[in-house]
Amino acid sequence: MNYSFSAADLVGEISSEPWHRIYLAASYLRLVSAAAVAVLFLLGLGRWSRAEESWMFLVGALLAIVAIFLGFLAVILLTAFDDQQVILDLRVRFVFPAVSQTFGCISIGFIFLAYRGLSESRA
Repeated sequence: MNYSFSAADLVGEISSEPWHRIYLAASYLRLVSAAAVAVLFLLGLGRWSRAEESWMFLVGALLAIVAIFLGFLAVILLTAFDDQQVILDLRVRFVFPAVSQTFGCISIGFIFLAYRGLSESRA
């Protein structure tokens, strides 16, 4: 991480570079992703309408697709490129895995809600 940002960025000054902001957001979201899944799990104990459950399944599926795509993209880029400067410029080592892990974890909660609600038979 020392090579990816300048010393000023590491100490806390805000960088105008969008990759730095995405990395910070993903790293902070990673801290609360387990809590978000727990909240989604608790929300799944209640009743939801069919439209809400379908919407939650769509959001969970989209988050899972983005997580899988960014995870595979990070693996491919880290294996295919020998030029470390390109990898640092793209922030592949830090941004992609952080976003992939956060989105993957949160998608579990959304898909749980959708599965629980859509699998129940309505009487």
